[in-house]
Amino acid sequence: GRTFPNIKVFIDGRTEVYGAQFFKTYQKVWQSGNKKIFDELARKHRITGALLNDAHQQVPSKVVRLFYGLNNWKLVYFDYDALIFLKNTPENQLVIARHAIDLAKWRPPRMDLQRLGPKRIYPFPHIDRARVLIMLKLDGPARKELNEALKIAPEAAEIYQLLGDIEARRKEYRKAFEHFRVAVMLNSGDHRSRLRLAWAYERLKDYPNALKAYERLLADKPKDAKIAEKVRKLKERLRKQAHA
Repeated sequence: GRTFPNIKVFIDGRTEVYGAQFFKTYQKVWQSGNKKIFDELARKHRITGALLNDAHQQVPSKVVRLFYGLNNWKLVYFDYDALIFLKNTPENQLVIARHAIDLAKWRPPRMDLQRLGPKRIYPFPHIDRARVLIMLKLDGPARKELNEALKIAPEAAEIYQLLGDIEARRKEYRKAFEHFRVAVMLNSGDHRSRLRLAWAYERLKDYPNALKAYERLLADKPKDAKIAEKVRKLKERLRKQAHA
């Protein structure tokens, strides 16, 4: 606000001020990472910076990938609360030169465990940064963040869920299963972890246990058509195997 009128914002929290159509167009960039629409808006409004607020909401993966992949744009701030990208304009060059970040070489900050002692805290900064790195398929830096998180809170189920997601994308199904198993052990009420565990059983061709896992999920959400279809197909598969 203090930069007005020399630097203006494209949009702020007063969405009602901009009108429905403007907000819908903005959402196509924010939710879908639509590069064509963003390029048009950037030209029209001379956009030279983007602050993606991650403090009270999870930034959609498509818009993160959009800005990280833009030519002539640089990431200058990366933490649990936001990502800031600047276009490489003459006005921004000094900031970019000082603060540009290459996430492929990212090293997470370390907690002073000796100072922390046995105090229990939740390592959400490490987890939130790891989630963004996973969006960008930067698995090495993401693992470093999650390993730091494990040192702080080895009982945090979300860490194992994200480690499982990394291995699942790499088709390391056994490793993914092991992580999802621990995630469910630590938080049996988390639907997503249990769904990923069922998925891992299926990828390991352990169809009886996959069926049990999906049936438990269906008992919790009996109207979930996708899970019901999984149960039906697995029952049919096991029935055919029994008669083979």
